[in-house]
Formats: sequence, C-alpha cells, structure tokens
Amino acid sequence: MQDDAFALTSATGGLLAPFPAGIDTFDEPAISAGAFAGTKIGDACSNLVGFGSEQQLLDSSTGIAQTTYSLTLPNRGTLMLDQEEDFGPIFAEVNDMVATGQFVRNFSPPLVVVTTSPGSGKVIGGTDEFDDYDDDGVMAEIDYIYQIDLVNGTADILDVLVVGYDDD
Repeated sequence: MQDDAFALTSATGGLLAPFPAGIDTFDEPAISAGAFAGTKIGDACSNLVGFGSEQQLLDSSTGIAQTTYSLTLPNRGTLMLDQEEDFGPIFAEVNDMVATGQFVRNFSPPLVVVTTSPGSGKVIGGTDEFDDYDDDGVMAEIDYIYQIDLVNGTADILDVLVVGYDDD
C-alpha cells in the first residue's frame, strides 16, 4: 500500500499509521471515524494511469465502513464509486494476531478478501469517458494482503477495484 499511496490518515491510534510524517490526523470527534488515502492508480498491467482518493467512515464495533472513491484517469475522465465495505475477515485476522502474540504476519500466497458487501458496490458518477457509468455501473474491491505489521502500523496490500458497466 505504501508503494503507491502518498497519503494516509485517520484518528490517532488506528490500525495503520498515518503517513507521511506530520500529516494531520482525524482526532476531532466529528471526523474521528473517518479515514483518507491518496494514491496513484495502476492498471491490470501495473502501468500508472491516474490518481485517486478513498474516503471512509468506519464503525469499528461492526467492522463495516461506508467507502467512497474518486478516481481520476487523465485524458479519460473521473469515476466516483460508493460501497459498503466489510472488514470483518481482516479484523478477525488482526484479532488472531493479537491473541497469538504474532504482531507481524506474512501471507504467501496472499490473503484475499473481497471487502465489498454483496450488492453494495456502485458507480455514482463519472465524467468524459465514464459519463454514462452512473446509470448501470457496478464495482467491487478485492484486497490482496501480503503482510500486516501491528508493530509499525503498516500493511502490504494490493487493493484492486473492479468496475463494470452494462451499456444496454
């Protein structure tokens, strides 16, 4: 995640440490359930094709988040996505790490988790090439987790967004 992400923040003490150093955190009560990530975007062949942001409001008691994305692909347009995201399987893994005292866990092959709650992933807007996607566009998020490091608050995660559109 840190390879392509250029910013990550949430409230102090969250699972992942904010970066870069000195970035403002979401410690104010009105936004303390929020998280923000800014990242470069690669295509299926790992070619740099754009940049985007992920915004999240997480209910830590249920592991459910409302997540939105803004993805800008220069010369193609922008996509706005929305989903309910279920972090239950990832939280279960973290809880197991704490219970067993294994604060750094590597996954080979990677732990694969579809975090999009069934039926919730949708395109909510688009510009230029993606202008019509908001009518019939759907999306899903798949996380490929290679490492979770609770000591340093880092994770090696390939976050894949799959977006589809029915033009009929």
